Amino acid sequence: MIWLIAAAALICILGLAATIMIGINPEDKSYDDEEKTKKHFQRIILLYVVAFIPLAVGSVVYFVFW
Repeated sequence: MIWLIAAAALICILGLAATIMIGINPEDKSYDDEEKTKKHFQRIILLYVVAFIPLAVGSVVYFVFW
């Protein structure tokens, strides 16, 4: 069971690091390009979907059903 908590913590840390890396320089010269900005936000949304939805589901399963 401890491996589930460790996996959730690792996912959170990786998600936070990736979010910081993606958003580090919004003043980039390509930031005004609408297509690149759209891809930027799609990547951030995908990151949150991949990282935080499983974490939320895992938390509910852990605290409600165990």
